[in-house]
Amino acid sequence: MNPSRWKLLMYLVMSREKLVSISERHLAWMNTPEAIEEKNRKLSESQSARSVAEIKHVLCTSFWLVVGSMVIGGLAGRIYVWSGLPRPILVSEISQYIGVAILLWATLGKLGWSIQTMNGTTLPERINDFVYRLLYVIGSIFLALSASLAFGTAT
Repeated sequence: MNPSRWKLLMYLVMSREKLVSISERHLAWMNTPEAIEEKNRKLSESQSARSVAEIKHVLCTSFWLVVGSMVIGGLAGRIYVWSGLPRPILVSEISQYIGVAILLWATLGKLGWSIQTMNGTTLPERINDFVYRLLYVIGSIFLALSASLAFGTAT
């Protein structure tokens, strides 16, 4: 049982009751023989091997999210400047404030120990991590847009 992060996000925003219901079913599923067998398969690897694999996965994913954010924000700023739309410096300043606000929102809104379980696999924990990363990507896009607009008007 592995629902889509986007679907979970939609439930978080639109239907809290549905998210709670899915989360409760997921918790019940985690104690089924199938889930326990799946977990045991994952645990057959050593703790060190799992940790190293997880670090590599997270670093690679984060790298590509950062690159993607910078490319999207940079291209959006270049397109804005090239299109001749008015006052790119004002838009640059506004996008800086929006980017910083979103990054602060992500940082201050992330839950930690209050929802943490032993292995961090419950749906609320997963959606919390997903929202945190999504907000960071969106905030970074706005900051890259701001930089692109500022540099684009200086040339």
